[in-house]
Amino acid sequence: MAPKRKASQKVIEVSISDSDSDVPPPAKKARSTRATAAESKSKAKSAGKGKGAKKDKEIITIDEEDEADSGLKADEALAHRLQAAEDDASSSKKAQQGSTSTAPRGRRGASAGSSSRASGSKSKPKVVQEPIILPAPPVPSDSKDPKCIILEYRKILLHSYKCGCGSWISEKHFESPEFKDGKAKHLFLEMGAVKCDSCEKTTCRGCGEADAGDEGTGRHCAGQRAVILFEVLNKLDAHYLQDHLRKPSASSSHPKGRKKKVSKPRGVGSGVGYGSGATHPSFHAGYGSYSLAEDENEYGSDDDEDFFDEHGFYPPGKAGVAANGAPAVPEVDTTKLNAVQQKDEENDEILTSALDIIHSLLPQPNSMNTAIYDFLPHAILSPLLQLSTLPDQVASLLRNDSVSEWTRRSKLYFGMLALLARLGESEGTLVELYGDRWEKKYSNGLGEWVEGKGDICWERKSAPAVVTDVKGKGKGKKRKSDADTEGQPNEDGEVILAPSLYTLLRRLVTQAEAFRKAATTGSFDGTDGDAELIGLCGDISTAGERCKGMLEVWEGMKKRAAGEMDGGEERKEEAEEEDQKEKGKGKGKTGKGKGKGKAVVEAPVRTYSDQDYTTACRALAYDSIDLSTPTSSSDPSSSNGRSFPTHYYSTSINQSASSNRPHGGFVHLAKELAVLSTSLPPGIFLRVDEARIDVIKCVIIGPSEGPYEGGLFEFDIFIPLQYPQVSPNVWLRTTGDNKVRFNPNLYAEGKVCLSILGTWPGSPEEMWQPNKSTILQVLISLQSMILGTQFPYYNEPGFGKPHDSKISRDYNSNIHLANVKHAMLGWCADDKKDGIWGDVIAMHFAFNGPSIVSTVKGWAAKDARMKAWTPIFNTMSGTHLLQPYHYPQYDRQGKVVDPPKADTENLVNSLVAALDKVKEWRTQEFLEGLLA
Repeated sequence: MAPKRKASQKVIEVSISDSDSDVPPPAKKARSTRATAAESKSKAKSAGKGKGAKKDKEIITIDEEDEADSGLKADEALAHRLQAAEDDASSSKKAQQGSTSTAPRGRRGASAGSSSRASGSKSKPKVVQEPIILPAPPVPSDSKDPKCIILEYRKILLHSYKCGCGSWISEKHFESPEFKDGKAKHLFLEMGAVKCDSCEKTTCRGCGEADAGDEGTGRHCAGQRAVILFEVLNKLDAHYLQDHLRKPSASSSHPKGRKKKVSKPRGVGSGVGYGSGATHPSFHAGYGSYSLAEDENEYGSDDDEDFFDEHGFYPPGKAGVAANGAPAVPEVDTTKLNAVQQKDEENDEILTSALDIIHSLLPQPNSMNTAIYDFLPHAILSPLLQLSTLPDQVASLLRNDSVSEWTRRSKLYFGMLALLARLGESEGTLVELYGDRWEKKYSNGLGEWVEGKGDICWERKSAPAVVTDVKGKGKGKKRKSDADTEGQPNEDGEVILAPSLYTLLRRLVTQAEAFRKAATTGSFDGTDGDAELIGLCGDISTAGERCKGMLEVWEGMKKRAAGEMDGGEERKEEAEEEDQKEKGKGKGKTGKGKGKGKAVVEAPVRTYSDQDYTTACRALAYDSIDLSTPTSSSDPSSSNGRSFPTHYYSTSINQSASSNRPHGGFVHLAKELAVLSTSLPPGIFLRVDEARIDVIKCVIIGPSEGPYEGGLFEFDIFIPLQYPQVSPNVWLRTTGDNKVRFNPNLYAEGKVCLSILGTWPGSPEEMWQPNKSTILQVLISLQSMILGTQFPYYNEPGFGKPHDSKISRDYNSNIHLANVKHAMLGWCADDKKDGIWGDVIAMHFAFNGPSIVSTVKGWAAKDARMKAWTPIFNTMSGTHLLQPYHYPQYDRQGKVVDPPKADTENLVNSLVAALDKVKEWRTQEFLEGLLA
């Protein structure tokens, strides 16, 4: 006799066969932990037809109060036991009836709640009365978290439908097909509906409707398409998360209190090349600063991480030195390399297939065969995309600035562009294209999170240390717990936002257009995939234009969400404006009349942050323009009616006009310019001639915290026909009419001494590496090694290790004078307003004018010559002498005569006046447009 059941207990009666009466030890243990009363077994033999399989009935008594607290292992053990019994019964039925029935493939077997009937059995076995419910994921504390929306509709992803025949259908046990399967799309679409094994009726997973039509097409309802999309994204996550976004382990974190060692400049003349092992000074976040940590996704190529060091230079000793003194080529393990390439190709194939399937599941309001879900997609559609790894993988493709990779992975890029265009067609998916992405810290996968088995954690800003008074330990000391959590991620902190996919697409469009412009200046013969590459660049530009067209719609959506376009609010604002006008009509109107009026409130002065300056630099960094001057064809200094009189290498340009650049070198240069169009650090600006891509002009702004701070230094660059076997030619143009030597490596006539340019001796690894070194390396060397040093005096060979000394400070004082006079005031002349650098000059001084004036005043406080400058001080630059040596002059009587006094100029006042005039060069609307 079974024991009495408590009020808080429930009884589950199931039928099992004799063969399954032996419960595995794990199942027995699980049952013992869940049962609160003694379990009784009553074996009753049932007469059956045919062979008459024996059946046992088992009554399991479960305490409902303890059920919620029971572990997941107990649930799984019980589910496995019940499942084994039903599978055996189902197999018996198939064997006796001699027929097969289609059952869904299972991740862990078939449905745990589906009923089965053995052929010839008179009694129909009872089914489990309740489906097994997996633990729910925790509710996020942030209401804006996309997880919140999915939790509201989680039941359509894990819900078990009860068929009209009484059987439970648990479609969550389906196994997703592989993307490499040729029928993957069709198989995924079939997962939108499930068929009952008992009555063979079809049920829609999205809405639960029985006898759902459009089986295997995914066109029944919006919920069905969302469920299919969930299955696709879940499978995609499983592939991607094998090598990415893994949960960090405690052992992988850096030991507390340890800091990374930074090598110091050696200062013996070898710190002016690249790869010398010397690091440039720590640049602050100001104009012209370059920090790889500022935005690791914005500059440089992911493909260069293993080749260049943290400063973008060729690391010493990495290539080695051969016996003849030339750089030795490192040995490469071809076996490992081939394995990596094969894996990359397989991953690309998987992602390409996934993008095609996802593309077909997204809303298509512009299609000829539309449905209601194309205009009103399901609420979880957008959160599913955000939580999955799809945005991360697409962002990685968009950040890849290797043009060669575009060609090799053209199918993948075509699929990505089609997906981005589809995201821009529906308002329901615009947030995935234009909205800022939440940066993921780690992810266990979309499916694991939905099942309550894993998590998706966002990257958040670190929590600052809390300083409290600890009794007995002194005032203001940190608690141990506070010190331990200092710098650690704060689960309640602000989520770090990553650039939107549209922002990254704009960068890719810039690269594609730069490459297409460069390609049109030479002869592409269709080899090496030239035609395919140019076609892909065209598609990238087209995708950018299509997405740009929907940007206005997205902006309108944001305004409506913020309430700025609400009709009631607009009418309220209009009424308030009318009231203000009426009040201003009477006596005491501001600015008019004799009565007392309100003081005129001036608009606040617009200030810009360091991030604003970085954004503006990015907008003006690269452009392809006409650098030539039209001339007569009879002019000997012209080529094809074009000359470059303002370019130092005009002679070489004209001499090479009729020469053909080798095809490989031309393609290499075109690809490199495409990378430069989006990879230039803040403070470096390039202008490439639209017809001659080997003719380049560059401006580098002196980084902050150094003697060149705020100055603009122009360089002329010419790319020889032998490039990339040889380095480019570089010449300094900012020299005060060849009177000023700004640096031991920058001569007054304009010569630039750098080992990477071959104009300065250095070890083999510091010299130009054919087919490896790049123009970007040269530019970064100029910005960091020459203009970025705080102690340029020690760039001179043999002068010792860089350090703060009086002779170094005196040397910097002379540079300060030349910097203000020639690198600042020299660019404020009226003839520069409409020149090729007019926009850069206006932006630079508009964003940094107050900071520059403050810096110059600080220099003037220590050097009186700043307010009494004379041309004679030009000769002081490049030396540590503060005053020139005057040879004595004598009159006819032999008496010493004082030299004539030259007119002096207050450089501080001149700079303030010049910057006020430069403000009028460009409108405020232009400056704000750079930040859009």
